[in-house]
Amino acid sequence: AGGGAPAALDLSDAKTGALAEAVLAELRARVRDATGGLTLSGGLAPNFKLAKIAADVRKPDGQTRVRPGRAAALEFLAPMPVRKVGGIGRVTEMQLADALNVRTCADLLERMPEIWDVGTPSWKEAMLLYALGCGDAGGPPEKDDDDDDDA
Repeated sequence: AGGGAPAALDLSDAKTGALAEAVLAELRARVRDATGGLTLSGGLAPNFKLAKIAADVRKPDGQTRVRPGRAAALEFLAPMPVRKVGGIGRVTEMQLADALNVRTCADLLERMPEIWDVGTPSWKEAMLLYALGCGDAGGPPEKDDDDDDDA
């Protein structure tokens, strides 16, 4: 059977993380059973952009959870090729690699001062948001889980 589009769910705050993982596993199993074997990957993260990237990690039939907190998001993104981040296409990937030796998200964040010296204001802002894993549901939470007494 073939693979389907990844499912990306934003259900991963500290209080519902385990439940979200169980729900996603059940959803994946039900889709597989109902379709005669269609596989589904899924991602759980603090925002949709990170969840979509997480869903891609264990394709075609797995799930990945990015824990809440800025440190967890940055750790997850650091080794990822910049191309894995939505919004950075083949041309931008090559330009970043050739001009600034940027290949991973960690490189992108590390080279922000050089990136800030080139490009349009909107492009610079986009590169910063990509490096930080910010998505359309907001960026990584302002504080780490270690700072949250309720976690």
